[in-house]
Amino acid sequence: MLKIEDLHVEVKEKKILRGINLHIKRGERHVLMGVNASGKTTLAQVLLGFPQYKITRGEINFAGKPLNNLSIDERARLGLALAFQAPPKVDINFEQFITEIETKFGGKVNFPNFGQEIEHFRHRNLNDGLSGGEKKRSELIQILAMRPKLIILDEIDSGVDIDSLKLIGEILNERDESMLIITHYRHILDYLKVDKIHLLGFGKILVSGTSQKILDGIEHYGYKGYLNKLGICKECPLKECIVVE
Repeated sequence: MLKIEDLHVEVKEKKILRGINLHIKRGERHVLMGVNASGKTTLAQVLLGFPQYKITRGEINFAGKPLNNLSIDERARLGLALAFQAPPKVDINFEQFITEIETKFGGKVNFPNFGQEIEHFRHRNLNDGLSGGEKKRSELIQILAMRPKLIILDEIDSGVDIDSLKLIGEILNERDESMLIITHYRHILDYLKVDKIHLLGFGKILVSGTSQKILDGIEHYGYKGYLNKLGICKECPLKECIVVE
């Protein structure tokens, strides 16, 4: 579904990504973790084609088609969708907006699945006066109405309480789209089944695997401590990532 090969990206001549390799198969759910400013959100926005990011090397292919030179709207039409870390307020009626999306993309959202609180904001403008958890559910509704092939969730668990985390996990577990879940913490993973975990640092994916050992290592030692435990530091970058089974 998604194939990223040796991706290098810079912003205003500052190198951010330094050789990302990532393959996500159809229906797979991958988690991307890392410290602040490690490049997680940069990767998400590069995938969507945000123009401030310059690809200096590497290729992105989605569903067998090269993405490097496509615009944001062209990528969205192919089936890429991003749930923003900080969803903006937009002066358009939320329910009307969802209806427009469903009409255009052929999706259908069952509002009651997103909790009783949905009734409090479905008649408001988009993200107007919503709590953190309500904004995340609002984003998720918009995404699912688009019927995407790959969903990128940028910190879907940020500012969200336990009840909302559980609800979001239940909704996503019923979906069959491919997913890239970006997070700092393991909390959402208590409620969401995933296939692989990747640890990003120094602009590269340093550690990958399916093992609970990665989460346990991060929680016990912290990101930097866990990398040091594996013998990874900025002064000794790896040519290939470490696979933890």
